[in-house]
Amino acid sequence: GGDGQASPTLGGLLGLSNARLGSVKTRFEGLCLLSLLVSGSSTETFGQNCLAWLRSLQHLIQSQDPPPTMELAVLVLRDLLEYSCQLPELARDIGTNHIPGLLTSLLALKPECQVSALEGSKACMLFYPRACGSLRGKLATFFLAHVDAETPHLQQLACDCYALLPSLGAGFAQGLKYTECWEQQVHCLLATLHSLLGTLYEGAETEPLQYEGPGMEIPLPAPEEGQTNFLLHLKLRFAGLARCLCKMLSNEFPAPVTVPVHDILGLICRTLNISSKNIGWFGDGPLRLLFLPSIHLEILDLLSALILACGPRLVRFGGILCRLFPQVLTTWSTGRDLLLPGHERPYSAVRTRLYQIVDLWVQVAGAASGILQGHRPHSEALLGHLIADISPLTETLKLREGCSSSDGKPSASKRPRLSDLGSSGSSVHRKHDPGANSDVCLAALRGLSRTVLLSGSLLKEQAHKRLQELVTPLLIGLSQAEPLPGSPYSRASCRRELYRLLLALVLAPAPSCPPPLHCALQLLSHGRTDANLQVSSFCTEALVVCNALLHPRVPSLQPPLAGLSGPPPVSSEISPAVASPFRPTPPLPFPAARLPPPISPSAPPSVAPSANSLGLPLPSLTPGQLPPRLTPEEPTLPASPGTAEAVALAAGAKMRRPIFIHYDKEEEEDVELSLESDSDDSVVIVPKGQLGKMLNNTSAAAPAGLAPAPPAPPPLPPAAPPPIP
Repeated sequence: GGDGQASPTLGGLLGLSNARLGSVKTRFEGLCLLSLLVSGSSTETFGQNCLAWLRSLQHLIQSQDPPPTMELAVLVLRDLLEYSCQLPELARDIGTNHIPGLLTSLLALKPECQVSALEGSKACMLFYPRACGSLRGKLATFFLAHVDAETPHLQQLACDCYALLPSLGAGFAQGLKYTECWEQQVHCLLATLHSLLGTLYEGAETEPLQYEGPGMEIPLPAPEEGQTNFLLHLKLRFAGLARCLCKMLSNEFPAPVTVPVHDILGLICRTLNISSKNIGWFGDGPLRLLFLPSIHLEILDLLSALILACGPRLVRFGGILCRLFPQVLTTWSTGRDLLLPGHERPYSAVRTRLYQIVDLWVQVAGAASGILQGHRPHSEALLGHLIADISPLTETLKLREGCSSSDGKPSASKRPRLSDLGSSGSSVHRKHDPGANSDVCLAALRGLSRTVLLSGSLLKEQAHKRLQELVTPLLIGLSQAEPLPGSPYSRASCRRELYRLLLALVLAPAPSCPPPLHCALQLLSHGRTDANLQVSSFCTEALVVCNALLHPRVPSLQPPLAGLSGPPPVSSEISPAVASPFRPTPPLPFPAARLPPPISPSAPPSVAPSANSLGLPLPSLTPGQLPPRLTPEEPTLPASPGTAEAVALAAGAKMRRPIFIHYDKEEEEDVELSLESDSDDSVVIVPKGQLGKMLNNTSAAAPAGLAPAPPAPPPLPPAAPPPIP
């Protein structure tokens, strides 16, 4: 009954949508109904009406309706193409008979509908790339004409579309055509970017790096040099083509390609080597200098895309990156120490983007990134920049000597003037930006905490000390009072990352520098009372980690031994060194040591395995500890459980309890022994020099008539061991 009622309702909606689409006045309403039908209809209904809907949309695009109607039509077209490409027979029909005509209609839209034209073309290339190959040339010309558009959204759409051109058409065998087109387009973009950079900053480069790759410059309409916006066109064109290259590196491609890392890094280094020192202040110099931060931002985005595309394979270029990071920070560090708290430092956008790339590089390469490692000058410079951007600005008070009277006599007190009151009260009540410098501080903290966490043991001791001396006073100040107005730590995310840096210093200390564990416990305890939930919850979690380091509750679990088949032996049958949970686990590639068969009492003493008076096996390599390829092939049978225990009990001897030797001494000259567990109720403190005497007495008091003990059960203790002094 429900299906019978749904069919007339669906038919009524289809008829109503077609009727509304046929009239110019109600076309927008018809598109709204069509959008619901395309997304909510069943597969059968969609397959039956898809071609009719597509023809209606193509007719609407050719009718040159107002821009709002065209934008909605393109959105419906995108959904229709996305769903139709999932049905093979329908996709074959649309790709052969409709996509070329639809693209031609989109390229012919009027100028005010260029965004809709780019959106529709992008949808066709995404879902029907093979059918768009015949119009590759026209599409490239159309996209390049909007690469230098002044509207950011239009420019970004043109860049996205241009990056999809190599995937159009047939890829031939194993996608060789795709690979050739992709590499050719990348080299052409590199050649064009080098040419644009040389024109834009002519005379500002001391030793410009020339492009020597196989690419040719892209034929672009040359702007007239007499125009006032000539440099603006060059800047927009450079930014647009750089974004095209970024999209090509970040998009998924249907065939394997070879990324020209040397050529891309050459363009990045050439661009970042341009600084304000070599740009004059006459003519077009100020305008070129004004464009330089945005040019560097575009190139840093390209570097980020290259790191994401190549991943750890860029490690061999890590030295270049480690020298490049502090160089860029030094270029954009002028005038940063002349501001008061609550004011944004200049060039913070460039520095923030660079710190984000440092964080990305450490995340990708880990300890092999080389960041802050070694005693090289660039590591010192980078650490100095990080500390400067993490430290909040402080206000300094200058004391001036008051003017005395000419005769040297003390003058009467004067009433303060209004100007004096205003100048003295300006330090308390001042206009400030609440979020000043918080972005660059947050990016620097994230990059630094990840660097310390992943490669803290490779950092030099002096770097750890400087960071501890920076982080600890800052957190003490935050726990005692609210951050000052205009401080970056008034933002909750900056405080959380500062606590994260403290946790990284605890978890990954330098080999010769003790971690600030006890300080971290107190600071994290104060951090749990932070007003922000994210900060307090992170401090709670970090406090659990630090407490686990300081007071481990139980020994950690060990993986099961790989070579043993059958039930594990009881602790009384194996050596205490094997049964101890504090003994390091044997390497997993080698099987566990197989227990040799018991040795008969008639065996000569030279054959019996040696053991010391405490029952601990000597560190000599037995056949059971050899690698598999060196282990003899004779089968050995494990001792049956309980046999050694029964013999020992029949002889009237006490069972030996496991002994744990701890190295955390209460006194400097004591050795701590623990029986059965590591709790305080079974601790015996042996003074210095008495441990060896105890061992000798124990071995001397052993019965002489006992046979040598097999290695599987440890040597039996004497029936009445002498008391431990």
